[in-house]
Amino acid sequence: MNLLWIDLETTGSNWETGQILEVGYGVTDFLGEPLSDIYRSVVYPPNGIDLVPVVFEMHVKSGLWEDIPKGIALKDAESQVLSLAGQHLHNGSIILAGSGVGHFDRKWIDAYMPRLAKKLGYWVVDVGVVRRMTLAIGGAWLPSTKTHRGDDDVRYHIKEYRHGLELLRKGVE
Repeated sequence: MNLLWIDLETTGSNWETGQILEVGYGVTDFLGEPLSDIYRSVVYPPNGIDLVPVVFEMHVKSGLWEDIPKGIALKDAESQVLSLAGQHLHNGSIILAGSGVGHFDRKWIDAYMPRLAKKLGYWVVDVGVVRRMTLAIGGAWLPSTKTHRGDDDVRYHIKEYRHGLELLRKGVE
């Protein structure tokens, strides 16, 4: 079973009115061992960009705002992700993984990347849930190195996942 790690950078938190600006993605096996490189596709949104100040500041600080004019169409970014995911399908699908993917990214993917959505398994691996559970019971977690760039954040989420697996192994032994 393989995991398709996704991190979306968007114009805000509302998938019904927002737009995807960047897709970070890569594939690992279920233990978090890499099966591909980690990629980033910057998207040039067709409907202009309307950002709340905090999101605008985040994207300026990360460098994404500067890269948007060089971006590609979302359907082309979706094709790039599908090309990679298609090399790693198990029984015709792949499991979506990342932080917040169950309640955030999956909604955006379902709405704006329907060809990819059809290849995703019915459940997700959400490292954000593991992080919050670990912290809630007083466990130690990794310091955040998130840059709010898709590829960097995918790398960090994989690192978090491997850390969470290690914590589980120690607790089970």
